[in-house]
Amino acid sequence: MRNWIRLGVALCFSLIAQLDATAQVERGILETSFSASLSWTETSLSEYGTSTNDTSAGGLSLRSRIGYFVSKRFDVGGVVGFDYSEIDEGSSYRVSLGPAANYHFRPQARTVPFIGGAFGALYHTLDLESAGYGAKTTADGWFAEARGGADFFLSRAVAIKLQCVYRRRREDSETTYSSPAPSVPVSTMTQVDSRGLGIWVGIAVFLNRPKDL
Repeated sequence: MRNWIRLGVALCFSLIAQLDATAQVERGILETSFSASLSWTETSLSEYGTSTNDTSAGGLSLRSRIGYFVSKRFDVGGVVGFDYSEIDEGSSYRVSLGPAANYHFRPQARTVPFIGGAFGALYHTLDLESAGYGAKTTADGWFAEARGGADFFLSRAVAIKLQCVYRRRREDSETTYSSPAPSVPVSTMTQVDSRGLGIWVGIAVFLNRPKDL
């Protein structure tokens, strides 16, 4: 099965490379993109005054980004993200928002590599059912990420976006227990430190004039 998957990926990139398309990456272009990722995250949980508990989890992430090319290689803009993950006996939702920027290499080629980063604020909710009592966690904090990838242009205005993203998150959270056990406090404060790596695949549209559509 793995060999068939590798063959399929190789054929896709081979077909993209044969397309008669050149990039429309230049000053004044507006890029909008939507990407999805299956990622893996390592998380450190430390209740204030107690020891640290390390966990890991996989999840689904969705991301929408807009960027304006201030030069033919450099764009600035913003990113909005939504993350969902399954953990032991519960689920987690996270929304993030912040500025972002990318630097593009070979802007007139069919395949345009880029590197970039983003940072901003996030809001997080976590619902758990454990040992007969319910727990709800709300948190806010910050994120920072670094990315590298490439745009594979299908036409002058549309590209497949493939990128690898490393992300760091820091959150201060409060957990409230709906039916606490005798040994469990009504609420606890926790600091969450997460590091994760994901492969993102998406579609990008580069807009300039109506004829580009």
